[in-house]
Amino acid sequence: VQTAARPAPPPTPAPAAAPPAAAPAPAPAPAPASTPTQTAALPPPAPPPALPRSALSVVFEAAASDLPESAEATVNDLAQRMRANETLRLQLRSYASGTAETAREARQLSLARALALRERLTAFGIRSTRIDIRALGTGAADGPPDRIDVEFLN
Repeated sequence: VQTAARPAPPPTPAPAAAPPAAAPAPAPAPAPASTPTQTAALPPPAPPPALPRSALSVVFEAAASDLPESAEATVNDLAQRMRANETLRLQLRSYASGTAETAREARQLSLARALALRERLTAFGIRSTRIDIRALGTGAADGPPDRIDVEFLN
């Protein structure tokens, strides 16, 4: 008797490859580099105009020690400049007419004039330590003999 051949079992399928691993999640995009905030700087303030060394003079009547009314604008200008620039210093060179016999009195008068001008400036709030006084008496070389020359030291 012939036995019927059995049909061959279907071939076993080859093991399926493991499913592909999930692709790694893309790395987060790097945060944009923080750009420093730029602030526009203001230009430095313009320097104050250069002042001539001997810019101003106050002329007095002979034998007078009080500031003349004609000096009011000069005094106001000086005070304004000194308030605007706290480092500004002045030298007051004061003269008075006289002779060899009256040199002592002339020097005292020139000192009184310079002190009057300094006192007037301090009334505007200017510190007296910013004002140097030189009472030179009859030592005026040129210009009116009864005057104060104002020299800006810086």
